[in-house]
Amino acid sequence: MTILRVVGCLYMLSGGWCAFAPALAAGFLGFSFTGNSGYAEFFAVYGGLQVGLGSALVMSSLIERYIEGGLYFAAILSTSLLIFRVLGIVYYGSNAELLSMAILEALIAAVLWIGWIKIRRQAELDFCNNC
Repeated sequence: MTILRVVGCLYMLSGGWCAFAPALAAGFLGFSFTGNSGYAEFFAVYGGLQVGLGSALVMSSLIERYIEGGLYFAAILSTSLLIFRVLGIVYYGSNAELLSMAILEALIAAVLWIGWIKIRRQAELDFCNNC
């Protein structure tokens, strides 16, 4: 399904940016590093986690029986990221970068939920038609 591939590629691109340009990515997010352990942690968590998540989404899109689960998982994860982003903005303040990330996350979550609802309804119709 296209939604999983697009969102997966976005996560992989973001993860690649965090892994291969950590100072630039961290600066965009408001982070600064105090030593190599900070770089290593940012590389692993922001780079590795996002590349892994993106890869899982893209790979789930390639096997039909995994698509519904992949969409559901990604929708829950993206909604959680959005909720925590909004809470972070409320608690700690905002800037243009954080607001743009929140808008992007809201869009991603909405598209994933819409995709999941659509595929869920289709599965229910297919089940009823086979009865």
